[in-house]
Amino acid sequence: MWKEGTFALFVLSALCVLVAFGYMIYKAVKLGKKERKKKIKQSKQEVNQFLDLLPPPGQTAPLDTSMHPNYVAPAD
Repeated sequence: MWKEGTFALFVLSALCVLVAFGYMIYKAVKLGKKERKKKIKQSKQEVNQFLDLLPPPGQTAPLDTSMHPNYVAPAD
């Protein structure tokens, strides 16, 4: 009887360790997904803020030849 009880206790403790290890893996994966979603959301906000700073199409100023002589083709 003592050997059967010891074996059952050993199996039960191994099962508890296995469940605890599985739970830790589950929480790590869940935390990783949460962080990934947070980064994606933050990067989307940064892109939207950058796009808000850009002028609408057709509203950009023409190039100033005195500031950027290399960008404008010389007149013949």
